[in-house]
Amino acid sequence: MSEWITLAPKLRHNSKSRRYFLSFLLQLAKPGYERLDLDRLRAEFLAKADDCGVDRKTLRVLIGVLCDLKSKGWRFRCEDGVGYACESDETGGTVLEQKDRVRSSLLVERDSQLRQPSVRTFVKGMQQRRIGPSEWISIFSLMRDGRELAEKLATVRKNPVGKARTEALRKVIDPYLQFVDGEEVCSETGLRLGDIWRYFRHTWATPYTNAPGRKFWIIVRDRAAKHHPVIGIASFGNAVVQLTPRDEWIGWTSRKFLERLQSQPSREWAVWLHRNVEEMYQSIYSDDFVNEKLISRSDLKKPNEEVFSRLMAFSIAERNVHDLNPQSDLHKESKVENIDWMARAKTHLFRSKRAEALARVLQVRKTLNDSGFKAPTRKALQTLLASSDGRRAIELVLRSVKAMRVGINMMEITICGAIAPYRSILGGKLVAMLLTSPEVVMEYERRYGKACSVIASSMIGKAVQRKPNLVALGTTSLYGAGSAMYNRISIPVSAAGGEGDGVVLYKELGKTMGFGSIQFSPETVNEIESLVKEFAGRQINHIFGEGVSPRLRKVRQGLEAAGLPADRLLRHGSPRIVYGVALAEQFQDVLMGLRKKRPHYYFPFDNPTKVTSDIANYWIERWLSNRIENDNVLADAADHTLVYPITHGAKVDLPNVEEDELPLFPNLEKVS
Repeated sequence: MSEWITLAPKLRHNSKSRRYFLSFLLQLAKPGYERLDLDRLRAEFLAKADDCGVDRKTLRVLIGVLCDLKSKGWRFRCEDGVGYACESDETGGTVLEQKDRVRSSLLVERDSQLRQPSVRTFVKGMQQRRIGPSEWISIFSLMRDGRELAEKLATVRKNPVGKARTEALRKVIDPYLQFVDGEEVCSETGLRLGDIWRYFRHTWATPYTNAPGRKFWIIVRDRAAKHHPVIGIASFGNAVVQLTPRDEWIGWTSRKFLERLQSQPSREWAVWLHRNVEEMYQSIYSDDFVNEKLISRSDLKKPNEEVFSRLMAFSIAERNVHDLNPQSDLHKESKVENIDWMARAKTHLFRSKRAEALARVLQVRKTLNDSGFKAPTRKALQTLLASSDGRRAIELVLRSVKAMRVGINMMEITICGAIAPYRSILGGKLVAMLLTSPEVVMEYERRYGKACSVIASSMIGKAVQRKPNLVALGTTSLYGAGSAMYNRISIPVSAAGGEGDGVVLYKELGKTMGFGSIQFSPETVNEIESLVKEFAGRQINHIFGEGVSPRLRKVRQGLEAAGLPADRLLRHGSPRIVYGVALAEQFQDVLMGLRKKRPHYYFPFDNPTKVTSDIANYWIERWLSNRIENDNVLADAADHTLVYPITHGAKVDLPNVEEDELPLFPNLEKVS
């Protein structure tokens, strides 16, 4: 059962703002608030907050945060002039009730985005008919009519389960992958592929965001129908740095890694340690530190505690200067060939990062020297493991290896799923399965094979390119109560031309901690940002390299500035299931930096489009062939028609705004 927490906001005692806050809390404590009631309450008290002088921005944040939490099921009460809050119990009820609760809370932010004028203009523009390559088209041209699909599937199920049915189904649904790149347009409709992907992204329960770092979008199309309608979409992004269930699976956690070394010490691991320490040292530009006499050449050869302290103090000082003067122009992303990496390395941000990294690696080198680790031998590794300082040094090296590999050799599936009517026939599983195709791996290599690592290049002051062998994928479910899409996905290697009896599967690894900022709306985050700029000491500049999740750091800072318990309010209570997908044998060794040769992938690369086709065939045999036996499934698919007025499930339905409620002839009364 959740506990009640005390709300002690930073408002002046006996002030108008405190009275407004308590009055607001008393209103919020009433049960039965609907979305429109909350919107009215928010608007009413935001107007009052503007009359509160120095407390204005703090009160606006309090109102926004608590309204958002109320919409997520939080409860409030006010006793003797003190406010209390209690988080919702996300574990109660059936699985469907839990999913509905999470989905409802996510839709609040999604619908808020769909109310934005620019988004509404985009959606309406995509739905507007225009001249295409051969006829009038719109985004509806890329939605398959559910009645037509259901009728054909009903005809196919007259065939007995087996080869004949599979071949017949392949004539009804013929999937292929299409990668979104630049300004490329769809040959069937003339629409930009990026616009097609973005439109269907707005049908998800979560709002569309454009995160920094490596990413690419994928569309799964169906060449068996006119215009090759969209089956589903997917996207990849940078994997998060810290995710315990995934790190346990790979072997990146300190505890698991040290246990492995202690149980199996070898010269191979000793060489790994020696090589990575030198790579860590060589990856840091330090000439300017020597020239400025922050350190000396002898310090680099024989470092001591005083050197470490000096570098760490310098790192903190440079970070503080960065907060006051972020030198944003030098951090702007541009074409790689135009980036002055040395200039970026000498910014306050990267001088801070380089000083800290140099202090860490010098600590490691000193520890290795003190333990007698002169050469990479099994005995030297055992000696190092016997001391706490030695184990700590190994942990620092492991952390560096992980930071490098997590952004190069694995990617996070950030979006994956089908749209109507394919969603009814388990099209989401098809999309997830196709992401394991060699086509995806090769596209990743093509796109990032010559890309410079922004952080690594900025740390050494010159372009750094790392070969991107994509050997693993990670993802998390939208709901904590289970994922119908990822569960039981297992593709025999032999089904797609691979050798042996192995399988490529979505493996459930554990659950997240349910911590983040998804519970706060864009409007509230904007209020928080305004408060942070005025009162918080450290600015968050959304510069790549400052740290993980600028939004999360900003929200934490704003909650603390308003006097709210950040740790409790950022715990949204909706843990997600973590999945991992290995694409190659010995993928852990690649991600540990132990294997230098090209990995041995489960699926062959000589004909990647055939492998994609084979995976689709396996989906038909394993899932679709049995799914069409269910009359309710076909009826659900048939509900998504393109008959006007279109009520197709893949259509983005914009929420009403005031402009939608204007009279049809607003100036009629002026006509005499």
